[in-house]
Amino acid sequence: MDRSHVEAVLDGLDPVLRRKVVAVCGDCSHHEEVPQGWQLLPYQGWRSAKEQERLFREGRTKLRRSKHNLTPARACDVVWWHPVKGWSWDGSLPWHLVGSSAKAHGLTWGGNWKKLVDEPHLELRGWGEGKNDGTGK
Repeated sequence: MDRSHVEAVLDGLDPVLRRKVVAVCGDCSHHEEVPQGWQLLPYQGWRSAKEQERLFREGRTKLRRSKHNLTPARACDVVWWHPVKGWSWDGSLPWHLVGSSAKAHGLTWGGNWKKLVDEPHLELRGWGEGKNDGTGK
């Protein structure tokens, strides 16, 4: 894993979201339930409209426009990473920790969604819900 990738993802995030994503990743990476060597890291933040359309056509998102497309991004995907195994979206990893930590830090977690469960997805609360004050609350 290239640290510059993680930094680039973080650099594209809303400052409030950045702080909260770093906190969630820290909480989860250091939790006793996490298998040895695994850590949670930011994987994707801002994405272009072209990338969003590609994901939509592949059925990987139900939205043609997302909080990932805003500048700065109000959404971030976090993924488990291991120095030997690389990035993993494996369902056997402790994704529930991501949900618990996201809630504690005031973020919306895609793992709670009913129609398209998206465990890596974190976003600021309130954006697109008529509460666009930038606080993420």
